[in-house]
Amino acid sequence: MQSAATTVDDYISESPADRHEALNKLRKLCVEYFPDYQEGMNWGMAVYTKGDRHVAFASQKNFIALYGVSSTVQESDPELLIGLNCGKGCIRFANVKKMDFALIEKLIKIRAKSQGKEC
Repeated sequence: MQSAATTVDDYISESPADRHEALNKLRKLCVEYFPDYQEGMNWGMAVYTKGDRHVAFASQKNFIALYGVSSTVQESDPELLIGLNCGKGCIRFANVKKMDFALIEKLIKIRAKSQGKEC
């Protein structure tokens, strides 16, 4: 479901309450690993952009998705994606309570390094 929220704060607030913690963790990781990217809303989801580069997350009806990470990981460390539900340009997490944030941080860190930022 696409959001009409204009800020990431509003986006997280309007999402289902059981997803707030996970969305806030994703936001924290994006801000930490992409500090020079602009936080905003685009395509109905939270997006971090710098020029034509972006990383995003979205609260969809049946999952939370992380965008802009999977292709980079597929090229450098594909075994990290084993067992994850990967779509075209995204990784889907159907069970919010089972999201592995240590793994998600590794994935985001790989993407950040590929963008020329040492982590």
